[in-house]
Amino acid sequence: MTGVGRASHMEECLLDLKRDIAEWIESLQQADQMFHHMMSMEFWSIARTMDDIEPGFWSQYMQNRQEIFQQSMRERAARRQKSVPESKPETPVARRESPFKVNEPTPAEENSERISLFLAPLDRDLPRLRQVSPQTEVRLPTSD
Repeated sequence: MTGVGRASHMEECLLDLKRDIAEWIESLQQADQMFHHMMSMEFWSIARTMDDIEPGFWSQYMQNRQEIFQQSMRERAARRQKSVPESKPETPVARRESPFKVNEPTPAEENSERISLFLAPLDRDLPRLRQVSPQTEVRLPTSD
């Protein structure tokens, strides 16, 4: 094999390896997204069941979730303000584009649209927030 043939063979092997790695990454991304959707559906079913058992569970959960989200947004904003440099660098740093970057939509992105269509009826059927009033104690008159 000549030097040119050996170099082209090495380039082909390198391209094959890059394709394999890109496929593995895509497969892992799909598996991760599917796991996320399954966990979301599991949690939704548990929360719905708990709301049937203990009325007000869902509204309490949503209120806690909103408070946690707002707290994390405040913390993130505070971190951003601390991390903003006083002066910006004069020249931007150029980064090479990843060799694994794929410009066409991945199957995971295509499936996310299908999954969102599947989840739309579930979101529509989620329990609505209900106002829960404290239980009042009822005392029966005693015959004295």
